[in-house]
Amino acid sequence: MATKPKVLLLGKIEHAHDAWSAIADMAQVVEPQAADREAFMAECRSGALDGVAVAYRTFASVAVTGRIDGPLLDAMPSSLKFICHNA
Repeated sequence: MATKPKVLLLGKIEHAHDAWSAIADMAQVVEPQAADREAFMAECRSGALDGVAVAYRTFASVAVTGRIDGPLLDAMPSSLKFICHNA
């Protein structure tokens, strides 16, 4: 059996619960433990999120990640290929 790709969920899903259930059937959905940017970047650097290929962020996730900028991208896993946002 092939390994499921990892998807990082940043923020709480408010409405699209059926869609996220479908994603969970085809991917391993992981969520950070961090509650602020500094802790999130440390979590990324620790290797805890290694293997994540896609990140999906909500508006509220800015409280955890801060803005997407160079330092944040440098901390993210090298496996990350896409950052998605519903805006």
